[in-house]
Amino acid sequence: MYYSRVVLVLIISVGCGLHWNKLNAQIANISIDIPTPHGGNLGTIGGGFAFQSRTRDTEKGFNPDANFGFGIGLGDFKKAVGLTVGANIFGLSNDIGEGDNFGSGTLDLQVNRAINDYIFVGIGARNLTKWRSPELRARNLRSYFLTSNFIIPIHRRYDEPFSLLFVTTGVGNGIFRLDKDFTLRESGNFNLFGSVALQVLRGTNIIAEWNGYDLNAGISFYPFKKIPALGATASLADLTEERTRFIFSAGYSFNFIR
Repeated sequence: MYYSRVVLVLIISVGCGLHWNKLNAQIANISIDIPTPHGGNLGTIGGGFAFQSRTRDTEKGFNPDANFGFGIGLGDFKKAVGLTVGANIFGLSNDIGEGDNFGSGTLDLQVNRAINDYIFVGIGARNLTKWRSPELRARNLRSYFLTSNFIIPIHRRYDEPFSLLFVTTGVGNGIFRLDKDFTLRESGNFNLFGSVALQVLRGTNIIAEWNGYDLNAGISFYPFKKIPALGATASLADLTEERTRFIFSAGYSFNFIR
C-alpha cells in the first residue's frame, strides 16, 4: 500500500535545484520524503528513481519495489514563483513488488518562493491526478501541503565541514497523516512534518526527518565530482517500527536555458 516517494523529493530539491547563491554550488538533498520549497526555475529538467527493500505494508524480509519520476521547472522562484510539475511512474513491473500496476502513475504540482537567501516557502499537491490505478491506494491519495525551509549558517565559510544547517517544517494531509488517522477515501486533516539536515562536507548532508507518520534518517551526497548534477540519497525509513526499510534514490538534472 505504501510507496517510497523520495524520488520526487530528490527531483524537487536536487533536480530542480537548491543552488544556493551564497555557496555558488548545488547542495545535497535536505529531506528524504517530505517536500521542500526549492526549485521550479524555467528550463530545469530532472529525473530519477527510487528503490526500496520492501513496501511499508509488507512483512519482514526482502520484497523490493521501485518507482521512477521526472520534473520540469516553469517559473523563477527568486524573482516571482517557481513552478514544478512532476510525474511519478509506480508500475515498473507486474511481477515484482506491487502486482498488476505496470505503467500506473500520478502527477504532482508545487509552487515555491524565495523570501530571501535564507528563507523559502512552498505550497503544492501530491497525486493531483492519477492514471491506470482505479483502486484506492495510499501511494496515489491526493495530498495537499505547505512547506518552509530555513538555511542557518554555522560557519563563516559555507563550503567548510559542518557549516550549514537546513530546517524544513510544514503541514500536509493525505499521505502525511498519522497511521491512526489514515483513511483511503479522503485526504483528511492536516498533520505536521519536518526535517533537519546538516552539511557535514560540501555536497554531503546527513538528514533526520519526521514525515508525518514515522521517523527517517539518511545521507545525501554527490557521488561523482565530474558529474555535479547527479545526486543520491540512502536512507532508513520507519525507524520506530520493527520493520525498518532501506531506500535508495538517485537523480540527475540540467537546465537547457542557462
